[in-house]
Amino acid sequence: MDAYDQHQRGLKHPAPLLPRRAAALLALSALLLCGCVGPSLPPPVLAGSLDSALGLPAAAVAAEDPFYLSDNDRRWLAARIDRSWSEGARFRALLELFEDDGELALEYDLSASTSATHTLAARRGNCLSFTVLFVALARELDINAQVQEVSIPAAWARLGDVAVANRHVVAWGRIASRAWEVDFGRFTVATTTPRRLLSDREVRAVLASNQGASLLATADDGLPLLRAALRVDEDLAQGWGNLGVGLARLGDLAGAEYAFRRALEHEPGDASALSGLLRLYREIDPATAETLEVVMPRLVSRSPWVRYNRGQQALTQGDLAAALRAFEAAVRTAPDEPWFHLAVVRTRAGMGDRQGAKRALRRAERALRDEAQYALLVEELLELKRQMLAVAGVGPDKLGTKPPAP
Repeated sequence: MDAYDQHQRGLKHPAPLLPRRAAALLALSALLLCGCVGPSLPPPVLAGSLDSALGLPAAAVAAEDPFYLSDNDRRWLAARIDRSWSEGARFRALLELFEDDGELALEYDLSASTSATHTLAARRGNCLSFTVLFVALARELDINAQVQEVSIPAAWARLGDVAVANRHVVAWGRIASRAWEVDFGRFTVATTTPRRLLSDREVRAVLASNQGASLLATADDGLPLLRAALRVDEDLAQGWGNLGVGLARLGDLAGAEYAFRRALEHEPGDASALSGLLRLYREIDPATAETLEVVMPRLVSRSPWVRYNRGQQALTQGDLAAALRAFEAAVRTAPDEPWFHLAVVRTRAGMGDRQGAKRALRRAERALRDEAQYALLVEELLELKRQMLAVAGVGPDKLGTKPPAP
């Protein structure tokens, strides 16, 4: 078995250390189960097709090259690392640029899935962005480098009103016969954890899919990029799930059904796609929705976002008790997801249970474990506090919220 050098803060290792940054590869799909598509998926209700889902090729947007470096980028790197140095010296010098006190001083941004040249210019990005930049710079220095996906337990996050799932990537390569690994994420993983090297084509598709998902989360049109991702890699489950969300928002229900089902063909346990398909069938064919829940009970029960969606549906029907049961079930499944706690806060407040709402609000704050997630939710937390304190007759000077513990 190859030896892996994990450059992470807190690990005892003689090599230079890299910071453990909060990171998430943006994708609306989650990898919970793997396997071949089974016959249990009900027949499609509508007549969607590949051509209609992907749109006209003439109107296509091209997915950018993740590893592209401009001439200015290359000159910047050459001024700092001499290619005449030994391969090991070049690698160590590159690591130093990415240190907390290194020249790059990268800033984490959950929604910023960007190519190498854009990440270098902006000095900000997410796990995928940092990994792609490291790989691109390493290759420019003639160091063997690739993007590698690491299998981790499914984790959930939220961006705007879009449910996302965290996947994890690292930079990987070899110097002589020794393998190295650089991890920008918050996950400390054993060397025996399953890994998969991604082709440059797959990375290109994932980057475009993430960019489209970020646009969806801000209510912009992310469909061109989502379609571009799938033209690059038609087997990208997360891309089909993202596309289903976008098409459903536009009212293209046939296209959305087709996209969600394609996601489930490639990843039967894709909980986000399953949740989207169930929501769609509840609108257009409740009988099919019931069938789907019956034949796929394990997948339904494992998805906290399906439970969350049930709670939202109950809220629209004015059934606060049912909504609370669904939201608390989601909390039990994913206790570290602050959005589930915030849903409990709103529901309990709506039921007049102010003490229960306050307890749930404290739990929501404790569930915030990284700065990026906190930044997304701080305004929501403050607004909920304002509402609750206003009801209690407490002035705004008593407000306050705190960042997550490191």
